[in-house]
Amino acid sequence: MIIGGICWAVCRKAAAPVSEEGEVIKIGITTALSGDYADYGLNILKGVKEAIEEINQNDYLSKKIELLAEDNQADAKNAVSNYQLFKSQNAKIVLSSFSGITGALNPLSKNDKIILMYNAMATSFADENEYAFQIYSDADRESDIAINWLKDKKEKLGVAYVMNPATELMVEKLEKKLDFSKHGFDIGETDFKTIILKLKNDDVDGIVIFGYSNQIINFAKQVVELKYAPKFIFSTSDGSRDDVILQVYSSLKENIQYIVAGYGLEHQDYVFGYDLIKTLAKGMKKCEDLNIKAGDPECLKENLKNVKVEGKSGIIDMNGTNKAVVLPKLFTITDGNLTLLEE
Repeated sequence: MIIGGICWAVCRKAAAPVSEEGEVIKIGITTALSGDYADYGLNILKGVKEAIEEINQNDYLSKKIELLAEDNQADAKNAVSNYQLFKSQNAKIVLSSFSGITGALNPLSKNDKIILMYNAMATSFADENEYAFQIYSDADRESDIAINWLKDKKEKLGVAYVMNPATELMVEKLEKKLDFSKHGFDIGETDFKTIILKLKNDDVDGIVIFGYSNQIINFAKQVVELKYAPKFIFSTSDGSRDDVILQVYSSLKENIQYIVAGYGLEHQDYVFGYDLIKTLAKGMKKCEDLNIKAGDPECLKENLKNVKVEGKSGIIDMNGTNKAVVLPKLFTITDGNLTLLEE
């Protein structure tokens, strides 16, 4: 189906390309549109769609952008299948999220010379692949934010973290500056009672959790269910989504302080989905100004490095590299609302 020059193809795998090659600029997005992590993917897709609509309506580029969207259900094998479908449909640009998903696509992008734009914390993909570009708050920077807030605290700390490359890097960095007990959990974990009881037995006063949004919600609920009252729970940006805030607050109330690194009141994944496209469009425009096709990967891999554009997350400045890191700010919950934490 074509709407305003955009294919909202959650286009099934048997579908033929909706437009002749050359009429449009095809961009594929593989993300979680169903399952436990659909909240991430649906909001990323929302931001991507909104940015594409603006670009197409304003005739910013000489050709319309056509979006091919596929559901990977947060599974790397599905994402690889999505990628191969996009490739068969002559898409030269693919959008991705989640470190595990992007890691599976990165060698394919490098080999096929297809642009891979991603919002995930792991920076290594952009380091290893000249066709990969990251726009996000990376694990290294979010670790610094956590350390800066925690370093002067006298409370005994415990860290619970989902075991993936980004969070393991964060824990490793924290270990160089702070003393704490640590407990890892799997990506699909929903029951944190064993870990919480271990933290309670460790007599931990403050908890740091590095996890996905649904895990942070479940963790907060289970802390209260077990009648455990640490002084605070600190979360990185996955815990800053508006719907997460409401659910966490409904569990913690004012009894436990909730500190989170985030980007304000808008849904984080919507923000970064929008910013991926705005950054990409600026690079495309640079190519057109050079009389090169907007979607040409060889042109984009050089010109995306020089993009500086204002996005919803802040100023996106690639600064001659393949990575633009946007730093979150620290927030707390006051009367159920996310409020900026005074420095």
